[in-house]
Amino acid sequence: MWYRIGCTMLVWCCTSRRVFGFKPTYGLLDTTGIFLLSPSFDTAGFLAKSIRDIAMTMQAIGFENISPDPDEFGSLRFLTLADNPITGGAGLVDATRQWIAEQLDAPEIAHPKLGTRPVDFIKLYNVVRASEALLIHEHFVASESENYQPSTLARLKKGAHISDSYVVQALSKIPVTNEQYANVFAETDILLSSTVPIEAPRLDEPGAGAEALMSQCIIWNILGWPALSIPYWVSDELLPKSIQVIGKPGKDADVLRAGKRIQQLLATQASPLSF
Repeated sequence: MWYRIGCTMLVWCCTSRRVFGFKPTYGLLDTTGIFLLSPSFDTAGFLAKSIRDIAMTMQAIGFENISPDPDEFGSLRFLTLADNPITGGAGLVDATRQWIAEQLDAPEIAHPKLGTRPVDFIKLYNVVRASEALLIHEHFVASESENYQPSTLARLKKGAHISDSYVVQALSKIPVTNEQYANVFAETDILLSSTVPIEAPRLDEPGAGAEALMSQCIIWNILGWPALSIPYWVSDELLPKSIQVIGKPGKDADVLRAGKRIQQLLATQASPLSF
């Protein structure tokens, strides 16, 4: 049985294996030949059985500064995101993830705000994504609408009701938000959070918890920061959980090094299913 457990990097996992998902810095990998959805956010990335496989692949395609054995943990500085600005829930909730944060000396911090209000990431994403996706799919929607799932078709058609000025306004907020995040986390190398805040819905439950599923990942999709999802199992639970490792733009090697360290920590206390 397959379950959806991620958003930004679209991590898929079954109960008998583990899958790591890595979304590099926006624009780092060429998207030529990929059928795009929203060029402002679309990022080529990897699903793999291990962090080592991801690092080796990155090295093979020309990123020589990323070692296939990213063991140099160095002096990376960590923080744990204590909240979820989209759902309003906590950032890390289960004991294993909290233990990881303690081991990495990663104190909690809240997401930055613009002024006195949290950034409305869902609104930013939906406005830009809907507009850009319709432009890409407009011909197919007009000529082959029967080939789209009804929910997908409805989302695409929403783009027709969004004005160009509204899109420009949304796009203008992204660099401002990015600068705010960069300033707040200037002295931090790695941020930790959950990958998703809810149990993974089954694939035959389309749309179930869609906003919650995106909530911890979509922020980094919008800002273009690299992120890695690391799965693990908790004893007596059927579905895997995961922790998200977020780095600064261009610091993809740091994300993989931090991920390797977390993988090592999990191996010291996880159930036999985990590693």
